[in-house]
Amino acid sequence: SKSYRPNLEAILTGNLVDEFALRSGGMVVTEDAAELLLTGTIETYGTIPVSYTSADQVREYRATMTVNATLAEKRSQKVLWKGTLSASQDYQAINDPTLPNRIALQQSSEEAALRELTRKIAQQLFQRMSENF
Repeated sequence: SKSYRPNLEAILTGNLVDEFALRSGGMVVTEDAAELLLTGTIETYGTIPVSYTSADQVREYRATMTVNATLAEKRSQKVLWKGTLSASQDYQAINDPTLPNRIALQQSSEEAALRELTRKIAQQLFQRMSENF
């Protein structure tokens, strides 16, 4: 991952494993046992405000991620698919200053958006790679 966000690659990897197991009925195995190898890099991850209240406070943020990935035959190293994927997910800003745990709630809101965002990327990746088979 080229992003400074901790654990991002672990969340994306978990969603990729779930997506491939769910959709293909196949097994995700260790690299030593694999016939095909999926590699990739999280190129970007960021959040930006996308809407504001009448008091000019952020109402919603948008998390966006871009991933480069390659699927290759392990033995021959022949590239079967290569591409760039991107997805976004909006999430609520927590602006109520009276909430004692406002920062934790904001982080939780972003984490939920991040899980949905990585799920979208995993779905896109599976669909793109499946088109070639």
